[in-house]
Amino acid sequence: MERYYRTPLHPTECRAEVAIWSRYPLQTEEVDTNVPCRVLSVVLDFDGHPVRVINVHAWPFTGLDRESVERSFRWRREQIALALDTATEQPEPLIFLGDMNSTPTHEVYRMLSAHLTDAFREAGWGLGHTWPATGGRFWGIPHPSRLVRIDHIFHSQHWQGEAAWVGAWDGRSDHHPVVARLRLLPRAEAVSTNPPPLHSRKDV
Repeated sequence: MERYYRTPLHPTECRAEVAIWSRYPLQTEEVDTNVPCRVLSVVLDFDGHPVRVINVHAWPFTGLDRESVERSFRWRREQIALALDTATEQPEPLIFLGDMNSTPTHEVYRMLSAHLTDAFREAGWGLGHTWPATGGRFWGIPHPSRLVRIDHIFHSQHWQGEAAWVGAWDGRSDHHPVVARLRLLPRAEAVSTNPPPLHSRKDV
């Protein structure tokens, strides 16, 4: 039976905790975003190569009124900017993934894709829609299944995407999973360092 390493769960008061399971040994690190339940950073021992993986559950909408929407947009943008800033300050090859609650037209997606590669766009096929897993009603409004693509796997230039797809629904989550197969490039092909941290850039 294959062994998996798992990050510890956050306290039960976390409404949207994240976790990482790995076939490779891992070390959990804190990410100072003021929302520790929603951002998790680990370093994997990938056959002797340190690899950083950051899992994020971005802030969702908390209401449909203008004030709630604007607040949710702001919190989500600040959360992702802080997590991405932390990630790009580190030297390891990076995988940055999770429920971003952001479609490819959203400013959060544009922020991420300006610095990292979207594995599905690189190596996937089709629309890649992951949410919602089933049809139903959202705040009383009926909707079909798989309406938008809000779950993403991004990576640094140390990786090459070989395939990406939307996985089968597990019957419990309100999302379909997004899956990617990445190849770690040889040193001669990989970029030697990640981009400079976001706080040094003029576009954020």
